[in-house]
Amino acid sequence: MQDFLAKQHLKDRMISDLRIAEGLSRKLSTEDVVTIVDSGYAVELLCSKKFSRFHHDLDLILICKDTSILSDKLVLDSMSSLVDNICWISLNTAPTWIWLRELEYKQKETPRQINIKIIKLKEYDRSLSEIEVISTNGQEYRIPLVTVNSNLHGSKVSEFLVPDVNWQCATKLRLMEYYTKDYQIRESDKHDFTFLLKHSNFHIDKVVEYLADYYNKKRSIASTTAHSKALGTFLSLLKKHPSISPKNLKILISKTEK
Repeated sequence: MQDFLAKQHLKDRMISDLRIAEGLSRKLSTEDVVTIVDSGYAVELLCSKKFSRFHHDLDLILICKDTSILSDKLVLDSMSSLVDNICWISLNTAPTWIWLRELEYKQKETPRQINIKIIKLKEYDRSLSEIEVISTNGQEYRIPLVTVNSNLHGSKVSEFLVPDVNWQCATKLRLMEYYTKDYQIRESDKHDFTFLLKHSNFHIDKVVEYLADYYNKKRSIASTTAHSKALGTFLSLLKKHPSISPKNLKILISKTEK
């Protein structure tokens, strides 16, 4: 995980990624688009004052009332002045996703990629710490947000919107069954969980609540069963990878099991 620290060009690339995120947020705000930094970079912004691991891609969520305005062309045009001497190609194959990759990616060990999830906005009161959105199947849900002031990207302090710690934990947990089998999680996720579970705002009850709500709405599992499944998912992770959990959380989990 620490090998990248000796490679200045990789650190420069990550600094550039966050500058892209900051620049896109600023430019797309004129189109009433809310830009959220997600996944690995979101963990760094919430939990670290410096990069703790290498990130080969940048995950963003773009939210607006009229999602039809969000296209790879709009994003590429908005990015054109943010990164010098880099050409991007669109890998877009789904209406709710935009995937961009460096044109010369085949010549590089770690291709640079931007993954953008598009979500329809229902309501966003900037004075509140959450945003109401609508999924493609019409389900309404809320994403709890945190505004982070950071200079991780190497320039002046800028504001970034990221999902809160508990939402990120719940999201990683529900995605694990798609990415891995038997909770053999990727080293990058193991690394991120270690930071998230030690964060001062981490609360297991909120993680279980978010995860249960997902199972209840997305899979039509009854609330009680969804809660049990959510807690079971969390416990399975910790039993398989106890090193990611601080001691006080292990005690809490043991009490929860009883």
